[in-house]
Amino acid sequence: MVARHYGIEGSYKQLASERDLSWRVEGADGRNVVVKISNASEPAGVVDMQVKALHHIFERDPALPVPRVIPSSAGAAYEWIEDGRGARHMIRVLTFLSGEVMERVEEAFSAETRYNIGAMVGRLAHALRDFFHPYACSNVHLWDISRALALRPQLEKTSDAKLRQLCAEIFDRAERFTLPQLLKTRRQLVHQDSHGGNILVDPRNSALPVGIIDFGDMGHNSIVADIVAASETLSKHDDDPIAYLCGVTSGFDSTYPLEENEIDLIFDAMLLRLAMATVILEAREATDESGIRHIQDASHYPRMMTLLSGQGRAQAVRRLRQACRFPVYGAMGNNGERLADDYDLLRHEREAHLGPIWHFYKKPLHIVRADGAWMYAADGTAYLDVYNNVPQIGHCHPHVAKAIYRQASALNTNTRYMCDVTVEYAARLTADLPDHLDTCIFVNSGSEANDLAMQIAMSLSKHGGGLIIDQAYHGCTELTTALSNESWRHLPAEEHPKRIEALMAPDMYRGPYASDPQAAESYAADADRAIAALSERGHRPAAFMVDTALCSSGVLQAPENYFNLVAEKVRSAGGFVIADEVQAGCGRMGTGGSGQMG
Repeated sequence: MVARHYGIEGSYKQLASERDLSWRVEGADGRNVVVKISNASEPAGVVDMQVKALHHIFERDPALPVPRVIPSSAGAAYEWIEDGRGARHMIRVLTFLSGEVMERVEEAFSAETRYNIGAMVGRLAHALRDFFHPYACSNVHLWDISRALALRPQLEKTSDAKLRQLCAEIFDRAERFTLPQLLKTRRQLVHQDSHGGNILVDPRNSALPVGIIDFGDMGHNSIVADIVAASETLSKHDDDPIAYLCGVTSGFDSTYPLEENEIDLIFDAMLLRLAMATVILEAREATDESGIRHIQDASHYPRMMTLLSGQGRAQAVRRLRQACRFPVYGAMGNNGERLADDYDLLRHEREAHLGPIWHFYKKPLHIVRADGAWMYAADGTAYLDVYNNVPQIGHCHPHVAKAIYRQASALNTNTRYMCDVTVEYAARLTADLPDHLDTCIFVNSGSEANDLAMQIAMSLSKHGGGLIIDQAYHGCTELTTALSNESWRHLPAEEHPKRIEALMAPDMYRGPYASDPQAAESYAADADRAIAALSERGHRPAAFMVDTALCSSGVLQAPENYFNLVAEKVRSAGGFVIADEVQAGCGRMGTGGSGQMG
């Protein structure tokens, strides 16, 4: 039949297969091919889907090592034949992929192999992401993770009571959580059978996968199904299935980036896949159907399932997130191992690697995520954020996050180069500013902005002195540290920076002029003293730098007109005024507030 329909002759070797009949043909002309005759019960549309999917993959990713369809002599992708009983079957011929079957090569069970397999399976899923076929949901088979609950009646055939109980618990959780959540992930046509028996590796380099074969189980499902299928081949020497799962997942993520809900379901889906495999194979043993099985050694399924379940979901999710550089919610050790949910352990790790914690709380908050105006602690407590100086329009704003992602994906560098985005952004900013503010200099932090502003003031004024409010904080560069007397105010006077002088904070709650009707004038008069003190030490003020919200001084409400009065005195002395609005900028003070400078 092959010679008649395809013009191919040679020696035949039958291959293991569960539903089809398959042979490798070593052609007389030197070509090696695979002949597949479909089961008579296989819907023609399912085979047509497989053939067209292979064509689609070739169009999208020609270098991907998957079989190619060889047309018949009549130019057809497949032909129809009849067996001796008159049953019709579809016959098709595919190119033969050379290589060693991964699960038969002990050296292939390495971290590098896992990653590379995940990357190749990710490429395959990415190539199929826009493929459609009307039979995509019609390929019904036992190994489809979305139909796992159909295996429940077979649970009783699992002889080991503990194993049976574990599988039952996994199925119960699947009904309650895993399967409903998988419906919310990205769904498309997927291979969903890329385990070690269907992955080929280079015999000269077992870490390099060179082929994916057997598209008989492909169908419409979550892309997570591809990851767990590719992660199920655990070596008898392995005792850490999470490491295997992390390797494959991070490889997949490198070629087909995962979304947050997908990374968090991989552990649950992996357990479900292993429970399904355990139940299927135990049922076949119990009914003496082992002869139809193409899996030679299935002992690793219950072993891997038991190990994975014992390590726990919390640890697995943390390690998977860390492997793919997702935010990790909770404490992690140096080797990616989960620390106990003990606050003191995390604090110890932080201080060991970041130094002592500087904070405003007796017990610093352990914040793991944020959304809008809310920040969430590791224990789930929500905190209304009325303090943080980082997010201008709320935490994790989707427009901001998307803009950062898209720009960083294209170009993330400095302003040394010509770049239209930078110019357009500067034009948009200056359009909303007074006419005389027509130039932007982009910086990376408040410290850098204040340092640069002070340098500009010193250059323009030709003066070297600086005026600040007592207890001010303006940054951590050498210059802005000198302008932050909270770092040196308790030192002996001889150790204070000689060119910096601090003004009394305009405290209207407990300051000396809190009840003075002329408080603005009284507090502003301290600027005269400060300017005179600088002069006595041989300095004139280049600028008065002030955080207009007076955050470091206690978030004080300055008296009406105070800032304007001080500004007049500084300008008369030849200095400038620098409004440090890292804390107070972008409308945080509202409109009409007396704390704002005129």
